[in-house]
Amino acid sequence: MLLKDLELLGLKGYGFKFFLWDQIEQYHRIDARPDRIQQYQLTWKRSSLKKALSLRLKSFSNGKISSFQQLMESGTTFDADEAICLMSNGSPRNMIRICEKIFAVQSERKSDSRNIDFISFDRGIVEFSELLFKETYGDFFFKEIQRVGRELFTTNYVANDVLKITGQGARNKITAWVKTGLVAQVGTVVVPPSKRPVNFYCVVDPIAVRLIHRSISFDRFLKDRWLPCGYCEEDNLINIDLYPEDNASICRECGRELL
Repeated sequence: MLLKDLELLGLKGYGFKFFLWDQIEQYHRIDARPDRIQQYQLTWKRSSLKKALSLRLKSFSNGKISSFQQLMESGTTFDADEAICLMSNGSPRNMIRICEKIFAVQSERKSDSRNIDFISFDRGIVEFSELLFKETYGDFFFKEIQRVGRELFTTNYVANDVLKITGQGARNKITAWVKTGLVAQVGTVVVPPSKRPVNFYCVVDPIAVRLIHRSISFDRFLKDRWLPCGYCEEDNLINIDLYPEDNASICRECGRELL
């Protein structure tokens, strides 16, 4: 394995660069030597995606269009570029696919339209979310996460209010969601009347949160749930009203209080 061959990687006059899928990080970590071989994690913040989207639009319009917002009908109450990059979840490929889906929906609805209307934008986001969710997590998880019906929950909520199963059965379900990257633990909360803290979980993939609340218009969805962290700039899509009383809402990435 080349990654383990320090003698080869240190060969004078040669350089090696490896691009590895983040899903194999746990296996790479077994033999990794970060003390000898520098490692970097490629990440795309929303601001970087927005810049990439602008450059792509300029390229395909001979410099006439620099933002997706310019393509929207007047009266749009949210920044279309920000919204697309938010739903892309750090992936340039997702960003492109979202735009393609929005264009496709608009073309199907009004082929002679010169602008993107809100309905086409909203439907494009939902249709893309459903497509990518099933590609990434499968049909079974798709049905389960929609049954949960909210982006923040405890084990007891899943066991007693949603699936009507034992606590251990609910823990097994949540563990499976966590392993796929669909859900992550975001600290603990105290749910009255109990005084004992319990694990609190969050649906972390934006497309999954959108599908849970697909019946809500996209502008309201953003207004009710989009909370960028002022410290680490992570985009949190959560309704803070789902936090039990007297529990602070925290960023899912850095753990700092959001409000």
